[in-house]
Amino acid sequence: MPVYYRNGLPVINAKQYGVVADGVHDDTDAVQAASLAAFENGGGIVLLPAGRVAVTGLNLDQFVYLDGQSMRATEVWLANSSNVPVIQNHVSTDVGVTDPNAQFIGIRNLQVNGNRLNQTAGHGIKLSLDPSFPSSKPAADDYYDSHQFVENVRIIECKEDGLNSSGRSENRFNNVITFNTDGYGFVNGSDTWLNFCTASHAGLAGFKPTTGSSNIHIATCKAFYNGRITPASGSGLHMANNFGCHITGFIAQDNKANGILLDSGCQGNILTGIVLDSNSTRGIANNPALDLWDSQDNLIFGRVVERKADGTNSYQRNAVRVRSNSQRNRI
Repeated sequence: MPVYYRNGLPVINAKQYGVVADGVHDDTDAVQAASLAAFENGGGIVLLPAGRVAVTGLNLDQFVYLDGQSMRATEVWLANSSNVPVIQNHVSTDVGVTDPNAQFIGIRNLQVNGNRLNQTAGHGIKLSLDPSFPSSKPAADDYYDSHQFVENVRIIECKEDGLNSSGRSENRFNNVITFNTDGYGFVNGSDTWLNFCTASHAGLAGFKPTTGSSNIHIATCKAFYNGRITPASGSGLHMANNFGCHITGFIAQDNKANGILLDSGCQGNILTGIVLDSNSTRGIANNPALDLWDSQDNLIFGRVVERKADGTNSYQRNAVRVRSNSQRNRI
């Protein structure tokens, strides 16, 4: 039973459903029971205690909001050999005919630990819809797009991506930090907003909008020390066939590959107030800070700096490279 209400939503204390949070007991069933109670009540906040909440993967239902004490106090930790996302939303089992997607969920004020050294797969947070959905709203869903948010969350040690959000969405990610993921830091689909987010030490690029997605907003974010596993893919931001996106106040620093790479038909994007600082640290001579390949009609405004410009240790030796079939860009 809820103990009190916050913003009109009942707060479900997960400890009342058996969560121990000692890092030893499997708390999966207890958290899922609290989530189900919130769902059956029409939605609510599942409050996790301080400590390490060990799980084999959590699946959040519609209108369920998972809330910890803080990103330092509450950790949701993936048990050995689980090989699944640490937290994900419920995805329809019948293309939205009778079983709805969990389109409205939230995750905030906690740390997600993917325990990557003891997994073969698994994102930190995975938000998605049934990929076979038709072009119109499914009957069981409230809206065509999802409306999910992640806020004040640190995601670490994941075997795959830190935060992977694919498909149609009006998702909002605020103050999310990814660290030491073997895949990308952030993967996101169309119409997503990312504010005050940081990706560092990813195995691949820090930020990677899904290929072909559009109308993505990335504001006041930073990517640094990415490309830990595959340096050639370690750009701070890698955009491919994206259009109508707005990137503002973005900093890429000390990434293994480019600071920002636009390729595969990126068109009509606006990048303003960007800073590309000492990237291409993998040691490939003449690798530029900003690289455009087969990209057209983009507006780019910013600054390139090199802290190690001594002729020996500097690798970001060119500010901009404009390659094949890139035209009508304003830089």
